[in-house]
Amino acid sequence: MYSIGQLSKKTGVTVRTLDYYDEIKLLKPSSSTEGGHRLYNEDDVLRLQQILALKYMGFSLEQIKRNLNESVAAWEQSLEQQLSMIREQQKELQALEQALSGVLYSIQLEEEIKWPLIFDIIRLFQRDKDVVNHLYEKYFKEEEQKKDYEFTN
Repeated sequence: MYSIGQLSKKTGVTVRTLDYYDEIKLLKPSSSTEGGHRLYNEDDVLRLQQILALKYMGFSLEQIKRNLNESVAAWEQSLEQQLSMIREQQKELQALEQALSGVLYSIQLEEEIKWPLIFDIIRLFQRDKDVVNHLYEKYFKEEEQKKDYEFTN
């Protein structure tokens, strides 16, 4: 059995976090001393490790609380939803990367910051590729467009 302080040292989870997990009934201690001190057994340690793994995967505490008591089918659905969310975030980050590359290229090309162009580039990567081509045609000559394409790809 581990006291809350021992569990904290063993897992690297703060006592404050363990208190909170107890408060929201995510991780309840298996027993307590006569003086009311919480005691955790190996099953509690395993549950805490599961909680930490799920947090690392991006699940909220509410999702973790719900999922730890669910069937394999529910787990599969939750993991698929989490993967879908991660993939969407990846797309957004890729669009941001392209926008930043475009802004950097425009600064390097123009040797000054042209805010209207930067705003258009940002809007551009929030939309589809047809809009991208239209704005590139609006601001860059054909040879500059080719150089930018090489730069960002």
